[in-house]
Amino acid sequence: MYKEEKKIDNTITSGVRKWLLKRYAKKVSKLFTPTSLNIIGLVGFIIAGICFALSSYNRFWLIGAALGVLIHLFTDEFDGEVARIRKVTSEHGYYMDHMLDMVGLLFVFTGLGISPLMHISIAFGLVILYYIMSINVFLTTYVIGNFQISFVKMGPREIRLLIVLFTLISMIADYPTVLFNSGVKWIGNITLFDAIGFVCLFALTVIVVHTITNTIYYLKRFEKTYKVSSFFEFVQRTQFMKRLGNNHPVKRMGKRLVAWDKKFHNNQLK
Repeated sequence: MYKEEKKIDNTITSGVRKWLLKRYAKKVSKLFTPTSLNIIGLVGFIIAGICFALSSYNRFWLIGAALGVLIHLFTDEFDGEVARIRKVTSEHGYYMDHMLDMVGLLFVFTGLGISPLMHISIAFGLVILYYIMSINVFLTTYVIGNFQISFVKMGPREIRLLIVLFTLISMIADYPTVLFNSGVKWIGNITLFDAIGFVCLFALTVIVVHTITNTIYYLKRFEKTYKVSSFFEFVQRTQFMKRLGNNHPVKRMGKRLVAWDKKFHNNQLK
């Protein structure tokens, strides 16, 4: 018997999602099965990737790319709720849902990398980091039982909405929207998507390192192996930090990080 994991969704749009599910989920469940929604979502991502690539010839292909991402967003929000309404939740559905998401994501960012919108190295860097993040989420679900899809009020839903937003901006503004020239031959111009990609690469790297290290400390604390609850608390207990006075700016910042970290994990891992 499939036991559904505890889903943690504290993103900035989670309230809107709950309202939409409450209002329309039963209607959608009469029209689609969870499997059909998964397949339609994959088709949406494939369409988006192809349209991004074709935008090299005509910017109006970006309309198709935005619609493809929105199609996947719609299906991904409703497939789980439809499965619960129809009482057909299963390991098969869980696996198919997330596996098709990973495949579809590769199409989207490959299309972005082929297009003039984003350098292909940034596109594949984002895919790799997203996959690492997903692996961490799935393993954390297995060992702890919490399926955490939100980090710092952001999740897959917000990422797709941002892709749609900046796609439409790139279509309306000069295509591609070039911010400046890097001065490096193999990089060339830095576009709007490149700049956003750089920010996302940095943010995802920080989130991945933080969540992985703190999940390890959480599990070790649960097993009573470590005497500290997080990496930040470990740093606070080093000899260097102990030599600093209580009013030292570095020491105060360390205390704030420890307090924030404990609050974060009380909300995410309880």
